[in-house]
Amino acid sequence: MELEFRQRHAQILSMQMRQSLQILRMSEIEILSYIAQVAEENPLVDLEQVDEMIDAGVREFDAFEADSLGDAAEDDDGNYGYLRESSEAAEDVWDMRRAAASLQDDLMFQLGALDVTPSVARVAEFLIYSLDERGYLPFSHEELAADCGTDTALVEYCINLIQGFEPAGVGAHDLRECLMLQVPPDSLEARVIVDGLDDLACGRIRPLAERYGVSERDIDIARAAIAALNPLPARGYPGDDIAFAIPEVVVFTTGRDLDVKYCGRFSEPLRIVEFPVTIPGTEATDVSAYLDRHREQIRWLNQSMNMRARTLLACCRAIVAFQEPFFRGITSHPRSMTLADIARRVDMHESTVSRAMHGKYVQCERGCLALTSLFSRSVGGSDGSHTQRELCDEISRLILGEAKDEPLSDMRISKMLAEKGVRISRRTVAKYRDAMGIPAAAARKRG
Repeated sequence: MELEFRQRHAQILSMQMRQSLQILRMSEIEILSYIAQVAEENPLVDLEQVDEMIDAGVREFDAFEADSLGDAAEDDDGNYGYLRESSEAAEDVWDMRRAAASLQDDLMFQLGALDVTPSVARVAEFLIYSLDERGYLPFSHEELAADCGTDTALVEYCINLIQGFEPAGVGAHDLRECLMLQVPPDSLEARVIVDGLDDLACGRIRPLAERYGVSERDIDIARAAIAALNPLPARGYPGDDIAFAIPEVVVFTTGRDLDVKYCGRFSEPLRIVEFPVTIPGTEATDVSAYLDRHREQIRWLNQSMNMRARTLLACCRAIVAFQEPFFRGITSHPRSMTLADIARRVDMHESTVSRAMHGKYVQCERGCLALTSLFSRSVGGSDGSHTQRELCDEISRLILGEAKDEPLSDMRISKMLAEKGVRISRRTVAKYRDAMGIPAAAARKRG
């Protein structure tokens, strides 16, 4: 047996730091629920203050619910009487939606049914709450290991564990892996997903059949099976159907400058209620230690909330400075911007910026906007000034102006964009066209 000594550097995050990262990712509604849970367990929390927070949140939700039902009644006059006469049934439906589990709740329930070690449970819980709105894990194993304060081997084990949960495809890093998790590994569908998706999307059935040594009918069957897979594992959960947007940041004009202000409801710290406590049969030092632990929990929570507000405000100021023409109304779309652009400006890691942007909204002259909607990568051109939204608008404009008897092919559109200095491939044009719901040239031909 050989003994080997290794020396390595590892970033170990405390439990409080990991929970602080989770709070950073929470929306205001999620934080409100979390504070209510803390209040049930901590006797030193000012319950009157928490009740005021919950009442304010319920009033905002009820107002949102009333507006939603009112809009539905106005949009469909024929159903107005039914909605009015069935108010009790409508309340039951809303109560069911409130009580319905989120994706994270569902995954945590499945995790709780397994017999795993505390370290696996801790890392798996962190990964579950790091999933994005699609149900993907958009971070590398090294980044997740650093955030968890563990090694990549344990992270990989927990990711494989989560990927075995329902819905199928959850925990994948990208679309291709998501689809691979939903098909047998040795199937024709898996082989097509690995290296034939682009050809399949373009309808190149014969080359695919020749490549894999099967019939064209087999490829058609595989295409139908792949089309039936779920590319968004988080789709269908209540969080995807009900968008309750509460802006935490306001952007307004003061003279010639754009000002950014944090307006979240949790800017005021939780109050600590002090009262004498005596427990029969318990030493005074034990009681004092008990109270000290709960005081420290409240202080840490207030510190985490303050750090969350400061991080969000710093990122938003960097975003507004980066997207100043958009917020001033000079341009119709935000310029290309990535998490790395903002991370460099605020001197933070990309994963921290991603958590700060998740589920947060900004109120400006253009309305209430999701902060994540302001991010987009540059496409085509040497100056990197073209965003996907701009290209979609340009492709749509070209198609609207085409001759109905000779519609523009994707290759023709690609060449026309190249003449304007935007160099994107035919496949990219087809991808954006499909995303906008515009059929191919052959289906658009008239006459």
